[in-house]
Amino acid sequence: MKKIYSYLLGLAALAAPAAADANVVTINIDNPEAVTVTREGYDYNAGGYITEDLFDPIEEVNQYTYDAGTTVAVYIRAKEGYKIMSMINNGMDVLYGNAYAYISCSDMNSGQVYTINTADLSEIRTATATFNIDDVSKVRLSYGGSGGEITTLVDGANTIKFDPASEGRFQVGSKEYNSPIYSVKLDGTNVAESYGNWYVDCTDGSVVDIQAAWPDESYIVKINVPADCPDIISSVKNGSTNEDIEGDFTQGVALKSGTSISIQVNNSVYAIDKFSINGEPQTSFYGSWSGRVRDTDLTFDVEGHPFGTFDVTLNVNDASAVKAYKASYAQTDAEIAITDGDNTISYQEAQYASYYLYLQPQGDNVLNSVTIRHAGSDEVTDGSNTIQVQPGDIITVEAGPKVRDKQFILWIDEAAMPNIASVKASFFDYNTYSDVVIYDGPFEAGNNIVKYSQIELPFNLNVATKHPETTPEGYMPWQPYMFVNDLSEGQTNILYFNTDNLHDGDVVRVFNEQPTLALVTVQLADDTDADNFEVLYDGQPVADWAEDGEFTAFAGSAISVKWTAPEVEEGFFMTHTCTLDGEPLEADDNNVCSFNVAGNCTLVLAEQKNVSVENVSADAEAADNAVYNLHGIRVADNASDLDRLPAGIYICGGKKVVVK
Repeated sequence: MKKIYSYLLGLAALAAPAAADANVVTINIDNPEAVTVTREGYDYNAGGYITEDLFDPIEEVNQYTYDAGTTVAVYIRAKEGYKIMSMINNGMDVLYGNAYAYISCSDMNSGQVYTINTADLSEIRTATATFNIDDVSKVRLSYGGSGGEITTLVDGANTIKFDPASEGRFQVGSKEYNSPIYSVKLDGTNVAESYGNWYVDCTDGSVVDIQAAWPDESYIVKINVPADCPDIISSVKNGSTNEDIEGDFTQGVALKSGTSISIQVNNSVYAIDKFSINGEPQTSFYGSWSGRVRDTDLTFDVEGHPFGTFDVTLNVNDASAVKAYKASYAQTDAEIAITDGDNTISYQEAQYASYYLYLQPQGDNVLNSVTIRHAGSDEVTDGSNTIQVQPGDIITVEAGPKVRDKQFILWIDEAAMPNIASVKASFFDYNTYSDVVIYDGPFEAGNNIVKYSQIELPFNLNVATKHPETTPEGYMPWQPYMFVNDLSEGQTNILYFNTDNLHDGDVVRVFNEQPTLALVTVQLADDTDADNFEVLYDGQPVADWAEDGEFTAFAGSAISVKWTAPEVEEGFFMTHTCTLDGEPLEADDNNVCSFNVAGNCTLVLAEQKNVSVENVSADAEAADNAVYNLHGIRVADNASDLDRLPAGIYICGGKKVVVK
């Protein structure tokens, strides 16, 4: 009942009006005896840092009033023997770590309620771990890193109780930066060091062995360098004293376990190709390495070469149409002379440098295509006018008048036509500081072809809305629903296209209302070859329909199936059928079956190899115009019986007849 009463008091505090020039926060505490609540910070009036108790005594419900326009730092700390488990604000735990709770009291959080939940450590610390330490003067041990340092350690065995739910991870470290500890083992297994600390996940009964003292042993440290880079190592120093370590490291130097080593390479003269330690390449090596001699010999292998030059090839079809710069933008002092055909461009190496080539079209010309083939590769990739080059690159540029050799289909819903004022595709050209119009209508319902050049990407497609001459009260302008292929871009008037979301042959659809996407399942009957069928969706071929066995299409869209009769041996012919949800589709004179998608549906495609029409025709004439099915089986005696037959395709008088 006590806690319910406290909760009601908290609600009352929220409801009570505060003074116009003051802010209030409410702090609920489940056990006031478990914490202290203080205001802390620098007080300019007092001329120093202050710590002030806010409540005396601390209650279960506490209201703190402070001046509007100020920010006050309030700390809630657990007393000895207790622990703060959570601080709930607006249903969320906003306690970071568990050393203390912190509230920044400002205008923004005036009226907020914070609920502090605590625990009695004697009740929750039900698990025990043993920490064996050889020299506690050098070791720092904490609960979970932020749960507070354990200060009652002794040399030898230490029995530490902990809460298995919240304190199972202990942090082990050195008390002095220059005196690191040697090793940490959990239940006999070495724990990996992490930036000077060891994180040990204990369970009830765990044994942790902490060895601070380093063994009185020496190990050989050797550095292998390339023959043509004898001075690639600029220094080897003691990392603790910053003094040079004497000796010929190419032959090996004996160093005591625990010695701090700092190796610096001469990367102002040499390019570092590889840096390995005991055969393991170091992927994050940036010219220096620091570490300690521990319990094994160390062999450093440094691979590199003196800085030199490397070449790339620039092939240009028309050098008068483009300028080239050895830079990432058009720098006058970086322009290079080029000619038609191949141009060799040399770059001076520098460690960790990036090398660029910038291409700028001249006059009314554009870069119709830029492709790159890296050394040792047959793959050709598209590039832009800014290229980060690599040694041996072959860059091919087609410059000249703009060629719009790519296209996308702009499909417009007929219902959307009355609402559309214009459709325009354009981009801003920073070379001319003007808009370039790619497409500006006309447009019609169904498919519209929009041609563009790859070099014009990125560009915008803007579907402008018609508005009434007089805007009525509460008027909301219409916005279309726009899709790229089957991927929704949402309800918008503008699509932003780039090389990632627009590709040659894509279909962009504009709907009047939110459309429904349906699943079209395609099945092939036995002995039916998918290569003899082409499935079209709004006039565009559907890729991978046979492999996937399905594709998605918008309700209302047109699906058509085109069949090409394959050649067969003499005396036979091939026929096909298309059925939609069990109902046959009639083929037109071009062997195309079509339907409009109404919802999820199943399309079955079948081929049949039959006796030749001529043979059936001869039999039919002899049998007074009898009717045969596509398997050559006689199903009726006369054409007058066709109306009584099931829907399908038949042979009568040597001709195909469709019964609906």
